[in-house]
Amino acid sequence: MKVSQLTEKLRYNITAKIFCLIIAIFLYLFHHMSLLDSKTFTIPLRVQENGIVMNVGDTPKYVNVSIRADREQITALHHDDIDACIVLDYITENGHYNLPVKVELSEKILSLESAEVRVKPESINIKAEKKAVKFVPLEAGIVGEPAFGYEISEISIKPSSVEIYGPESVVQNVDRILTQKIDINGIDRTLMDSTSFVNPNSIIRIDPELKFAVTVKISPIVIEKTFSGVKINLINKDESLTLSPQSTSELTNYVFSVKGPLTVLNNYEPSSNTVQIDLRGLTEPGIYEYQPRFNLPSGITVTSKSKEKIPLEFEKEIIEADETEKTVSELPAETEQE
Repeated sequence: MKVSQLTEKLRYNITAKIFCLIIAIFLYLFHHMSLLDSKTFTIPLRVQENGIVMNVGDTPKYVNVSIRADREQITALHHDDIDACIVLDYITENGHYNLPVKVELSEKILSLESAEVRVKPESINIKAEKKAVKFVPLEAGIVGEPAFGYEISEISIKPSSVEIYGPESVVQNVDRILTQKIDINGIDRTLMDSTSFVNPNSIIRIDPELKFAVTVKISPIVIEKTFSGVKINLINKDESLTLSPQSTSELTNYVFSVKGPLTVLNNYEPSSNTVQIDLRGLTEPGIYEYQPRFNLPSGITVTSKSKEKIPLEFEKEIIEADETEKTVSELPAETEQE
């Protein structure tokens, strides 16, 4: 067959032939498409920051990844087969950037024939800032008040500081990190606890596995109190001795100060036996000096006294004779009669 004859046959009714070809292609595509299915996955968006900057802007937490493939094959796909991230590793300066979303697929998806993958959104606007690292002190997150009469005398935390890193503008304004709440309400003893920290800003990175040993020492509140006009009680006094009037006044206006726990001293008042002088063994009149002794509750100590020693004068007590008793010399003499 000559070329001219072949060309003539091809040209014969060319419009109908082209139209039939188009219909055939359309039917093929329609059949092929009917065998495909689409599945959309919501994938966490990972931010890769292995360089000298990090993201400080608001970015979406998730992106949608749609996969179109054979209906039977697509049913076997899972979220774990897809990873989505934006990469900041190559950025070296602070600023705003529009970065593409990078999608990594498992071998299971890559092995699918004619698989179509689309991600939405395709790019993310971020704000990059250089990283900074520093150590900051830890502070106990104390809540509540100790029991009445008690106070916090010491707080220790081990370790006492923690390493933080994050954007320069944020890190430089952090001067402390608090621990989790430690409740001391109504406590009257030392408290020890193992706790973690409270991150003041989600942008700041701190090792989440860190634990801290916190010791809160609770001690009694110590106060001072002064008592005046206290009477000194004399014990074991010889009945044959009497106290001079001047010495009596020395015993009725004694002043002393004490210190001790608030729980004890708050309502404490001296009794008649609080301050005493023991006269055991004293039998002769004269002037003597005695150092008072104190009977005080446990934990109370004397800090000052109006006098260290009290001068006391004793006299021999005079016992008057009974009026009915007469001496022989006072009776009238009898006259002898013969």
